Amino acid sequence: TNDFPLLNFLWESPDGSQILTCNFGQNKEAFDKWGNFKLGRHLLKKEAKKIWNYKDGYSDFYNSIDLEKYIPDIGFFNGAGDGGHGPTHKEMAEMINYVKIGKEMGLNFKWSKVETFFKKIEKYKNELPVWKDELYLETHRGTFTTHGEVKRHNRRLETLIKTAESLCSIISLFDNDFKYPYKTIERIWKKILLNQFHDILPGSSIIEVYDDVYEIWQELYRELDEIIGRCLERIKSRDNDNIIFYNPLPWVRSGRAFIPVSEIDLEFELDEEGKPPYARIELSNGEIAICQPVASEFEDDMKNLPTGWWTVISIPPYGVLSANFYISKSKYTTIFVSSGKTPRLANSLVKMELNGKTGAIKELKAINMNYDKNLIHGEANFVVKGYKDKGGLEYPAWNLTREYWKYPKNYREDNAKISILHRGPIFSSLLIERTLGNSEISQVITLFKEDPIIYCSWSSNWQNENTLLKIALDTNTSSRNVVVDEMCCALEQSTLPNNPSDKARFEKIMHQYADLSTPDNSWGIALLNEGKYAFDCSADRIRLTLHRSPKYPSPSAGSWAKIERVARKKEKGDKPPKYTGIGPISCKFAYFPHRGGALRNYYGKPLAMVKKSAEEFNNPIIAKKILKNQQKSINYEQLDILVQDNIEITAFKRNEWKKSKNIIIRFNELCGVESKANVFLPSKFAKKISKIREVDLLERELQEQNFIWNNLDNELKFDLHKFEIKTFEFILKK
Repeated sequence: TNDFPLLNFLWESPDGSQILTCNFGQNKEAFDKWGNFKLGRHLLKKEAKKIWNYKDGYSDFYNSIDLEKYIPDIGFFNGAGDGGHGPTHKEMAEMINYVKIGKEMGLNFKWSKVETFFKKIEKYKNELPVWKDELYLETHRGTFTTHGEVKRHNRRLETLIKTAESLCSIISLFDNDFKYPYKTIERIWKKILLNQFHDILPGSSIIEVYDDVYEIWQELYRELDEIIGRCLERIKSRDNDNIIFYNPLPWVRSGRAFIPVSEIDLEFELDEEGKPPYARIELSNGEIAICQPVASEFEDDMKNLPTGWWTVISIPPYGVLSANFYISKSKYTTIFVSSGKTPRLANSLVKMELNGKTGAIKELKAINMNYDKNLIHGEANFVVKGYKDKGGLEYPAWNLTREYWKYPKNYREDNAKISILHRGPIFSSLLIERTLGNSEISQVITLFKEDPIIYCSWSSNWQNENTLLKIALDTNTSSRNVVVDEMCCALEQSTLPNNPSDKARFEKIMHQYADLSTPDNSWGIALLNEGKYAFDCSADRIRLTLHRSPKYPSPSAGSWAKIERVARKKEKGDKPPKYTGIGPISCKFAYFPHRGGALRNYYGKPLAMVKKSAEEFNNPIIAKKILKNQQKSINYEQLDILVQDNIEITAFKRNEWKKSKNIIIRFNELCGVESKANVFLPSKFAKKISKIREVDLLERELQEQNFIWNNLDNELKFDLHKFEIKTFEFILKK
């Protein structure tokens, strides 16, 4: 572990804003680790380097500080933040003693406020170093992966509640009788946030916690499904239509949509594979689409898809399409797929060739990319590899085994069984089955009609303890940097780190994507996920961390869980599982070969295609049945808010702070470029607006209102810095 030398510094975010930061330990740790912070107490020399990051490292920090100038104020913060409580009576008593001892030693040791402390530090602001990067802990790397189902459900619920908020807000704009479910949405948000507690979401809680969490997930899914259904019930449709689609994203999209069999009230039988018959939909926009049947997916705790149909449609921003769904057994042209010695899979945009023994992807080509040459190299692409990973004696759920890569499991790789799982006009799939230790795994690769994205899934009834699983793709991008999606921004990190602090970030973390593109941004391959966070990169290789199966943490000595376990053993005669990640488990991810880079195109212009594809991967088109007795009160098709491609609407909702009918819209710059936003509102929305004001994230009005509203052209203009977030409140007419 490298000692981070900065103690008092300015932490700069990707949007350029800075906050004053002090890096002290808790309680007496500030003194116990005094030597670690010795350098950071000093101020910078007058001509010293000001901005620091992991890529450059901080080995030269000593030569940049003035040993004669230092900050005398030291923060002695009490109360355990990591452990779930503020100052206890015991800690307060200890602090009183420290103050007495400090006075006896002639130290100015006194009670203060955090605000007062930071005001003292702020006087030195211009002489402090700037840290322009994330802060990487260099420990607990296993928490990026442990308990994958927790992370996946958290992601899904976050996207679903935003869908519910946007849909409720849109319906309330055009339906005066609609009652906005403030209390329900607030309660759902609070329960989602409750389950983001610092041991639940990382996967480091005892098993009894996850029993409770699972019940909460099911409750929230039911409530959100009900809210979305009630909203769509109010939208008028054609007399014969029996299904309605909703696009929860603010841009037009063409792509796959899933129709669960539970949303169709027609009589039919499932075949021997558990599939319904083929069908068609006649959409309200005049298009006709084929619906290809599929059996239910792997059953585990991940809420995978049930029996139903996949189709491909085009749908407008925040848009609704109704359709007449009917059974149609006509024959159709299929997407090419073959098994045998050299399995292949191809559509109009992408083609792949696999190794028939290992299931490795040998060749990946895409139209008009890399001069139609192979986008990858090597013989291990898409092959799952295992490593011994006990995670340490004290923190097995938190930590990866030190240098785990030195302890490969050496699972046999030439025993893959490859078969055609699906063959049809909408999608085709190959199934790869292998045995890893005493566990059988299944991998599915799917191509959809006119879609460049390679959809992948992995599933297993996993039985191998203390194991870490990785899956790699060796690209021909010659990339030396990876672009990583973070919250409302993207970070660029080296894939060939050359200093200790950067090398320590070997297990990286992403939100919805990580991307390797060519140095000139002519093309790249993005790894998309819907709940997997950990990955690593080396040169032009990217590896997703699929799974971990370490020991569960033990309950503390006085925990109620120990009493519960005694009762459980007495009543049921069993014990709770010893290891996490044992049993049915699955995940989904995708590879997206694309032209341009993750943030810029070949000509240096902003490009948000990767980010938007990741958003679509995480925010599927919603399909709901239309009941004939529904109260249909409004005509609604779309809410097309036009804005530049590199600016995204990240929230469209009612005012939450004051519970008013006003609409909150939040904008975020996606590509790291200075931008002038030109937002055009649709007339049906703009005519309802009496006033606009800029607000903060808590929806409080800002003192400075830096925007222009032209109500004749329905145009809102404002400046956005790179990765900046701006929020506006649209005050509606009475």
